[in-house]
Amino acid sequence: MIVGEGASAVEASLMDRLDEVLAVAGPDLLSRVGEGHMSPAAYDTGWVARISDPSGSPEFPEALDWLVANQRDDGSWGSEVFHEYDRFINTLSAAIALRQWGHAPEAVARAESFLTSRIGVLGEADEGVSSDHVVALLLDEAKGVGLDLPYDESPHERMGAVKRAFLAVAVIDKEHPLGFFSEILGRVPNQRRLARKLQLEDGSIMSSASATAASIVFDPDPRPDHSYYGRLRYLRRSMVDGGGVRHFWNLDTMEVAYTLYNLLHAGVRSDDYMSLVARLEEAWTTYGLGFSRLFPVTDMDDTAFGYRVLADAGREPDWHVFDAYFHDDHFVTYRVETRGRPGPNIHAIEALAHSSHPDKEAMIEPTLGWLKRKMVGGRSFVDEWHISPAYCTAHAIPAFHLTEEALMGRCASFFLDSQHQDGSWGFVCGKGQEKEGTVEETAYALQGLLYYHHNVEPVDETVLHRGAEYIVDNYPTATFPDMWMAKVLNTPRCIVDSLVLGSLIMFKRFIGGDLSVPL
Repeated sequence: MIVGEGASAVEASLMDRLDEVLAVAGPDLLSRVGEGHMSPAAYDTGWVARISDPSGSPEFPEALDWLVANQRDDGSWGSEVFHEYDRFINTLSAAIALRQWGHAPEAVARAESFLTSRIGVLGEADEGVSSDHVVALLLDEAKGVGLDLPYDESPHERMGAVKRAFLAVAVIDKEHPLGFFSEILGRVPNQRRLARKLQLEDGSIMSSASATAASIVFDPDPRPDHSYYGRLRYLRRSMVDGGGVRHFWNLDTMEVAYTLYNLLHAGVRSDDYMSLVARLEEAWTTYGLGFSRLFPVTDMDDTAFGYRVLADAGREPDWHVFDAYFHDDHFVTYRVETRGRPGPNIHAIEALAHSSHPDKEAMIEPTLGWLKRKMVGGRSFVDEWHISPAYCTAHAIPAFHLTEEALMGRCASFFLDSQHQDGSWGFVCGKGQEKEGTVEETAYALQGLLYYHHNVEPVDETVLHRGAEYIVDNYPTATFPDMWMAKVLNTPRCIVDSLVLGSLIMFKRFIGGDLSVPL
């Protein structure tokens, strides 16, 4: 409904509040993008807290303080969203660090109680990426420091010495994504050589705080040389105020690509936007993009987002990049894989549809068939990289626009049938069947439905108004539950901010507001 003569006071009020939110939260967004804003995680903080200084004391005592300050009432650490492996892994890592130093024994006791209550149900829970290996390793470390846990109830066994040795020698290198998870190898004899093999120019072990810290913790005689101090400097830079450690860092390229994608659909094309486009173009490689300019492994997700943005800006990269990730009837996330995931395939077909690839239809058609088989209930998608179906399902709507519009309608109906009474959407927060809405998931729903409304057919405007009003009432003061998955759940804050602001700008254009926006 257009806001103008005869508009209701309620609509006018919403427009005023919308403008206030954009004025407060919008102007500094693009200036922050590219710095790698990532939430801290107890998993990585626990690893960093275990490092000793030359005198045998904690190198980072503030990390121990952060762990104590951020323990939940039930004894756990992790996202507000209860994801079984996220809570277990975060809690186990934190408890190991505290027990190693004899710090806060009451917190350790609460953690032991929580872990004991959850270890037996891990086998029935949805795993994250390499969760089985991470749990097996941490349980072995927990035994070493004397945590009182029912170890026999774990469904995961630590990988054998032969497999660990094979991975360390033949697989883990700077061109393989497994290097990001190198701590799962544990206390391999060639730890120092492995660390040097994987160390990047910023001092990190493959841009991972936990892998970087583990390379020191597992070294039987860490030498205070250039490599060692480089890792310590990286970990210090990875810390946030209070002593928490970012889950991984730096995600500068991913932050730019995802942010510009969200703003692309909102019609933002400011000078600052185009400056970030130039940064993406500079970061482009033969095989596309990785999540960081320093991280040497490229992936389909970051590549697809970057390609879509660059093509829209008239700077389309070499279309051959899609060939490197296509495997039979789907796209893989990493070139060394054969399996596919819904998110990267959704993003790939949107980018491919906007490309000048001469054989794009021959790749899009089988990928659509593959994606149909991955739909949940024929209307939504769930991906390993984000635990809410709102993420992939919202992105599927523009992806299907130029490929198969019938699937767009299914995804739109998923959102139309799932809005909460307060105008929000939410699929993962809360207990039992009563799910709570979140600003992030509501923004995904609004983004997808507004795209559908503008490009295909009108949807119920009341649904859109209620969703926008929920966001305006709760943003930017809202907290964002961690829903993005790497080793544990995390939040890339600038990306989420761009999603929320982008959805509000799309709504502003929908109701006929002033097209100028403070970005």
